[in-house]
Amino acid sequence: MTGIEYWEESDRPSKLSEEIGDTVYPCGDGTYYAVSSDAPEEAHFLASGASQGDPESIKMIEGVEEIASGDDNISTELLEWSGLESIWEKYHLSEYEDFMDLAAQSDHIDIAHERWGGDSPGVSGVWMTATTRDAESLKKELRDLIANLIWENRHAIRNKNNNHE
Repeated sequence: MTGIEYWEESDRPSKLSEEIGDTVYPCGDGTYYAVSSDAPEEAHFLASGASQGDPESIKMIEGVEEIASGDDNISTELLEWSGLESIWEKYHLSEYEDFMDLAAQSDHIDIAHERWGGDSPGVSGVWMTATTRDAESLKKELRDLIANLIWENRHAIRNKNNNHE
């Protein structure tokens, strides 16, 4: 989000505000979000929420895009989002690598795991959320990782395809 800056050190927010002409939102831990005077109203709303610890506001300010979320496994959602589902299925790549393990190798993805429901079978699990700051670079990196997986397993894939014909 443009018009918002994150300040880690300042013990006088009113002086900081006067110096830069911004509205300052203190976070309570010695850090601040400063919103420029010409920023849209949305920037003030997000900075206010972020200063109070709202994770969605912080993600929006930091430019984080949620690309998939779900219970226990988000492989299908990530494959659909990246446009690589048909290639994954065509070459039966799940026989050679788990897609979540492959995706985790990317520098452009963050996969968070949050346990829910305690330890009761059937009423508990792990909620997974994948985010990125650079969607296009992530898609390219996933394509490259899949291409490399195909290359590494090309003989087995060729033999499997020949046996099915």
